[in-house]
Amino acid sequence: MVRAEDIPAARHDIGSYNPFNEPIQASRGCPTGCEFCAMNIVEGKIFRGRPVDHMIDEMQTIKTKSIFFADASLTINPNYSKELFKEAKNLNKYFECFGNINVLSRDDEFLRLASDAGVINWYVGIESLSQENIDQAGKGTNKVENYAKAIQKIQDHGMMITGFFMFGFDFDTVETFPKTLQAIYDFGLDEVSFSIVTPYPGTRLFERYERENRILCRDWSTYGEGNVNYQLKGITEQQLLEGIRMMAMDYYSVPNCIRRSFTNTNHSMYRMFVKLLRNFSVRSFYMHEKLTI
Repeated sequence: MVRAEDIPAARHDIGSYNPFNEPIQASRGCPTGCEFCAMNIVEGKIFRGRPVDHMIDEMQTIKTKSIFFADASLTINPNYSKELFKEAKNLNKYFECFGNINVLSRDDEFLRLASDAGVINWYVGIESLSQENIDQAGKGTNKVENYAKAIQKIQDHGMMITGFFMFGFDFDTVETFPKTLQAIYDFGLDEVSFSIVTPYPGTRLFERYERENRILCRDWSTYGEGNVNYQLKGITEQQLLEGIRMMAMDYYSVPNCIRRSFTNTNHSMYRMFVKLLRNFSVRSFYMHEKLTI
């Protein structure tokens, strides 16, 4: 295994250029071990963080104002991320990161340092409002009872939050869709991702479904989180597709996209622009690609 300190900085002077946002990766490995996640296969379960000074040197070469952290989660090792945030504070950049609900719901120092550093948005795998679904998936970081608290804390520290939800879990019912949509509005999320549970080959989820003879399709090109590739429980494929499309059409309606673009922005024109652009980009993605609504 390559040591984290031996990983060279990425070349940011080649390839396609995005004038708004450029990615970087500070760490690899996630010990959470969610049943549905392919990250354990790609990066392993052991957290490895690159030296903070290496990260700062690389970020100084990035010309864009905004930087996206492609890490599985910057909350896996809070002490490492706190040091990173402290050093990144003087870069005068905006950051977007993935994080887990457990740390974001309890660690105020972590949130303060992240906000001071310039973090403007957290991508959080909320996944489901059913604790039974969460427990079956093995996502030990998630307690449904902490969702509202974590979301409020993040926003109280001046940061936005994108919630990731998946549908098609074994304990989902037809009531899951309107219940989840209402909770999303109650939470006041800044952006939402709607996906269908996908049993990627090599994951524990795929192995379980295969043992249960539930895998219906082995055309890997359809494994894009917008198709049903396994036998559902509790709901039909039609109910799942109709439910998720209903939520996407409602949440990403034009009036709702506009309204969200002017909330939780700290009167920042940059944040308003980012929210407006992203909400309409995601709306287009769902309408024409992922869900063809």
